[in-house]
Amino acid sequence: VDRVLQRWNNREGQFSFLKQALLSPNIIPFGIYECNQTQLSVLKSLPDTNDLKVKCWQSIDLMQALLNLGDDASLRERVKELIHDSIKYCPDVIVLALAQAQVHWSALRRDLLEFLLDKYIVNQHPNSLSIITFIWTNCEQVPQMRELLVHSLKKYYRESGSDAALIRVCDIAKEIKALQILLRGKSEDDFAFAIKLAIQASRHNYLNFKKWLEDYSSNVTFLRELNQYRLMVAAH
Repeated sequence: VDRVLQRWNNREGQFSFLKQALLSPNIIPFGIYECNQTQLSVLKSLPDTNDLKVKCWQSIDLMQALLNLGDDASLRERVKELIHDSIKYCPDVIVLALAQAQVHWSALRRDLLEFLLDKYIVNQHPNSLSIITFIWTNCEQVPQMRELLVHSLKKYYRESGSDAALIRVCDIAKEIKALQILLRGKSEDDFAFAIKLAIQASRHNYLNFKKWLEDYSSNVTFLRELNQYRLMVAAH
């Protein structure tokens, strides 16, 4: 198994081999013999790892091999499609494998993680908060992962605009202790989001709203957005 997952000179051949192996997991049982396996203990609801199609994706070495293949522009979309096809039946295993993989940050890894994080943020699945918390607290060595999670939380609210979405973002931020990071702002868009989130957080006693306002009292961009928010509220 180790030799199969090492870097081949024939990249196209390696991808084809791995694709066929994943279609017949009983032939090459990834995830069983390797020492480097995805840790699933963070999950509240465990997947059926007796299913070899699921067990394969517990192999961090397999995920690393595929991500490395994805560095090749001619293979990137096919690698993404292969992983996407498996997300349908074991998303929790795949997201943790992506998070725990010891490979460099890449566009492919980012795209796959963003796709999955979007789903965990929206859906209150039993494992959603466990996975989001794991990514926030255990992936400090990959700062891009935390940045992606912040981006996904903001994106979720901006695309929805609903009170329910704001409450969901606020609760997640409180749980993973990321509220202060989400409340930081530089641009108008940042402050527009942060003002609404701060108000929501203060309603649940997660934040001293008066103190937070004082921290930005000399920021012209913030004051402009705060005034815009007051005008919007007054108009309604």
